[in-house]
Amino acid sequence: MIKHRSFIAFFILIHLQFWGCSYFQTTTYPELILIEDNEQVSIRYEFAEKRIRGNVDTGNFTPEAYIVAIFHKGALDAPIVQKMFFPGDTLEFMVAENHLNASPEGNVAVLKPIGDDLQQEEVSFSYTEKDDIILPPFQLHKVPYVYEKQFIHLSDEFTDSVRLDSGGIGVAGLVEGLPFAKYPTRGSERNISSEFDSISINAIPNAKRVKLFIFSTPDEAELYIDGQLRGMTPIGILDLSIGEHEFKLLKENFAPLVKTLDIQPSKRAKVEFRMNRLNVLHFMTEEEGLKFVLDDEHEWLDKKIKLQIENGVHMLSVYKKNVLKDRVILKSDWNTRMEYSLPICQKKYDDSQVRYKTGQYVESVAILEEMLQMESCNEELSSRAQYYIGWNYANDQFKPDVARKAYQKVIDNYPEGFKYVEYSKLKLASYLLSDQAEAAYKAGNFTEAIALREEVIQYKRCDTELAAKNQYLTGLDYQYELNNLYKAKAAYNNVIAIHPKSGYATMAQQMLAGLKSEFAAICQKKYDDSQVRYKTGQYVESVAILEEMLQMESCNEELSSRAQYYIGWNYANDQFKPDVARKAYQKVIDNYPEGFKYVEYSKLKLASYLLSDQAEAAYKAGNFTEAIALREEVIQYKRCDTELAAKNQYLNALDYQYPQNDMDKAQAAYNNVIAIHPKSRYATMAQQMLAGLQ
Repeated sequence: MIKHRSFIAFFILIHLQFWGCSYFQTTTYPELILIEDNEQVSIRYEFAEKRIRGNVDTGNFTPEAYIVAIFHKGALDAPIVQKMFFPGDTLEFMVAENHLNASPEGNVAVLKPIGDDLQQEEVSFSYTEKDDIILPPFQLHKVPYVYEKQFIHLSDEFTDSVRLDSGGIGVAGLVEGLPFAKYPTRGSERNISSEFDSISINAIPNAKRVKLFIFSTPDEAELYIDGQLRGMTPIGILDLSIGEHEFKLLKENFAPLVKTLDIQPSKRAKVEFRMNRLNVLHFMTEEEGLKFVLDDEHEWLDKKIKLQIENGVHMLSVYKKNVLKDRVILKSDWNTRMEYSLPICQKKYDDSQVRYKTGQYVESVAILEEMLQMESCNEELSSRAQYYIGWNYANDQFKPDVARKAYQKVIDNYPEGFKYVEYSKLKLASYLLSDQAEAAYKAGNFTEAIALREEVIQYKRCDTELAAKNQYLTGLDYQYELNNLYKAKAAYNNVIAIHPKSGYATMAQQMLAGLKSEFAAICQKKYDDSQVRYKTGQYVESVAILEEMLQMESCNEELSSRAQYYIGWNYANDQFKPDVARKAYQKVIDNYPEGFKYVEYSKLKLASYLLSDQAEAAYKAGNFTEAIALREEVIQYKRCDTELAAKNQYLNALDYQYPQNDMDKAQAAYNNVIAIHPKSRYATMAQQMLAGLQ
């Protein structure tokens, strides 16, 4: 017994390991996958019939026959029913009540006598809840004039025709000029007013509730009406109110069915629902990094998953890194399993992209070429492969002529409107524009050539290699044909930004190196010219040239810092504008790197100005001895402007002369002002003060 149990346990374990473990590890998708608007519902109404009876008072006339038709006043273009009668017959019709107009006098009976030149007669009548409707008698009259517009005209042949309640088609054409409705109108469509009759029409006016019989395929489904469980199908609901109701049917292994129906007044109604099966789909794949989306709504990343999917047709979309890789039409008609793998063409394409991203450009093209020889690849993917062959040749293998041929193949071999066909057209248009630019250059139209090259660079979908080429040639045109080194430099820099791997980027770097020495020479010449002007006393002109030099983008920073420093020097010592000088020195500190010689010089300049401010503050506070000592520090301060030193020496002399009344020190100080800066206005004032001392 123990051995037997052990064998059973072993057998179950092996069975689970072989079959069951994969299911234990499989994720179940949390939602039912349903098909929108897949419900199959039909509803049929039954109505009571009304007998309409009438008679004809022939008087002294002897017609051969009559044609009688019944019309709804809201639909005078088609009779409800029409028949032929003979003299002595009782006029009698059976009409479904829903075809009649429930408004007072809302219906018309029309009689057309045949023979004896009699006119068409008509009587109005009302709907009634009684089974029989008695028409007023028809009185025959002679035609007093030609009656142009009649309801009924005879054709060559005539047969009785009745508009069937079941939805049958009336026998049109048997009565000339009298069209029949192809289908009888029902529900709210029935209750409309014609353009000739604006009254409200309500058929079966007193019907508030209806008997409803509900069936489903399969049966024994739970039925909910407006959220309330009413039982299992098939079921009869004997007192359902007319109007809109929500019907919901639930049954295990079937898709829930929810439908809102507008129940119309009738004697009784039959509703039939057809439910769809829910199938179990065991989905699995060995592919890596894919996202699956079913019906554009349900998505998962799992390699194994169990789905409950409604019977019918579904669309499976497959993505990798948010790029659509495949679409599969999935027909679900029973429980099954699905093993998914990417199409071989897509795998080839993906492999080429992997090679491309690792710099294996030749190998990437070879794989794409191989893929294009496979007959089973779809055209959209093939057009993309041919397009990227062109891209590869243009931007990575630098073979523009081969690239152009590849783009032309896309246009020649694939349908108009494909995305990569349109892209290829843009590519070839940019190449054509580049050819036009080259032709303009060869004709000596350099400005036109530059303008066309700029168009190429900005052209949508232009290859980066082609853009880099045209930008480089624009740089050459600016440098050699238009002699604009600054625009040439900007163009060369842009080549490197557009396509750093390009051979044109390498050449642009070499051209920039050559321009650097040219710009250095131009900047140095500007600086030297400013110094010549300075030495001849043209101080304002000297500053103007230095300011112009500082606007040049290509001057090296060391020379620029020196120029800014000497602008300050000029303002301080020659134009006697100390406040402007201080701002100039501050710009040196703000705009150039720490450690530059003229940055350090400017710091010393500003420190001396700060010390002068402190001396002035001491003087104003009445601390004359302290003020004199601080001014002496300014005079001795390293790199102090001579104008600032002359100013502080002159103010010391005044302090010696007036507050301290020391004429010897005052005289020595005035003489020192003249020695420090003879051109200064403080030297002029010192001379005047010395004359006064004598």
